[in-house]
Amino acid sequence: MINTLNIDKHNVSLQTELHYKAIEIIFQGKLSIKSLLPNDYLLKKGVGKLIILKFNQNEELFKDLFSYTGACIIIEATLIDSELNKHKLSINTNYLTTWNRMTTTLKQDGTQLVKTWEGLSDNYEKLNGSIRNDGYEKTIYIDDGTKTNTKIQQKIMTYPNTYKKDRNIKILGNQYTDGAKYKEKGKNTPYKGLYHVYLDTLKVMTGEMPQESSKQLLKLTKKKTKGLVRKIRRSY
Repeated sequence: MINTLNIDKHNVSLQTELHYKAIEIIFQGKLSIKSLLPNDYLLKKGVGKLIILKFNQNEELFKDLFSYTGACIIIEATLIDSELNKHKLSINTNYLTTWNRMTTTLKQDGTQLVKTWEGLSDNYEKLNGSIRNDGYEKTIYIDDGTKTNTKIQQKIMTYPNTYKKDRNIKILGNQYTDGAKYKEKGKNTPYKGLYHVYLDTLKVMTGEMPQESSKQLLKLTKKKTKGLVRKIRRSY
């Protein structure tokens, strides 16, 4: 079986039977993303790079990775399996080469103008529906060219200049501590149970995911005994 990353009109998914620990994706273009993975998976987006990390020991295989808005032009992808072996992923770009690429428009003289693949731009700022998935149809009125002040209706695709914020990628949830790492703020007893982490501030909170009852957790600190040992030795 070929291990493949599929780019659909709105989602990116994985086709594999390998159990992965991590996935690295190199991309071009501008896009906003929403994670489709469980709470205990980390999806981090940087400049031209996406990192997916699995933070559990379960044997499940989630193949729907994220949805996106904008242009998702993936150049390269690598999967790290459970044995820490690297696997290059084949990238299925059928969507990019078929969806809404071949269209016709009506010119002022009534003839049809057909868009061809050769005419598509590789400049992101000039990309239209051939790659971007965030367009919407807008109706405009133009002169019909007969010099009679007659307007004809034409529909065009319009694309936003701003992008939505990334979603579902700022919290790592469903983590567990056995009492050796954290304590509740204001308490001295170790905390044992589920917790979640805000990735932008690294604040650790109780509970699988945010709730009104969530409490902040602080790292347990080891007592400093070196000075005390010295004092005891000096007294003998």
